Amino acid sequence: GGGGEGDLPARVGLTGLLSDEHTMFRVPRRFRGLPIEDVLLRYDRLASRLRSGGVGGGGTGSARPLQGPLVPMTHQTLGRDRDLARHMLDRGEGGVILGGHEHETIHEVVTAAAAAAGGGRGKSVEDASRGGFGMVHIVKTGQDAERCAVVDLVLEHGGGGGGSGSGSGSGEGRPRHRPV
Repeated sequence: GGGGEGDLPARVGLTGLLSDEHTMFRVPRRFRGLPIEDVLLRYDRLASRLRSGGVGGGGTGSARPLQGPLVPMTHQTLGRDRDLARHMLDRGEGGVILGGHEHETIHEVVTAAAAAAGGGRGKSVEDASRGGFGMVHIVKTGQDAERCAVVDLVLEHGGGGGGSGSGSGSGEGRPRHRPV
């Protein structure tokens, strides 16, 4: 990627998030003795830390701030993934959630317009706009490693102008991205 003077290779953050739904585990809010935190709050903390350069420096403490997407890999219900998608959009971040838990193949898109209107369900891929900004794709491949998904992220540089649903100012100044 890149090519212009001063351009650096694109970086994508990956994070694993385990469901915070009380009914999923025998002991609420714990998994194998470890505490389970609120997924939305944990996402916020991780995103803030990555965007400030607080992790990923190979132990040097001088990590370059993440400017690309933060991709959550989740194990939670589709409803909770939709909540996370709306939360990401409220932060001005589009992207993709790589989810688990359901045993069927799902590819759904939550748009900023639907999130702003309080929409609960996402749209099918065919119904979603192709603009890319202001949407989060939720991709779930099913169960038992029977299928896999290939997700291409196209990173477009520049914080302003162009693209549908350019959204809030929280994304200004950092490269914008859209999943293809």
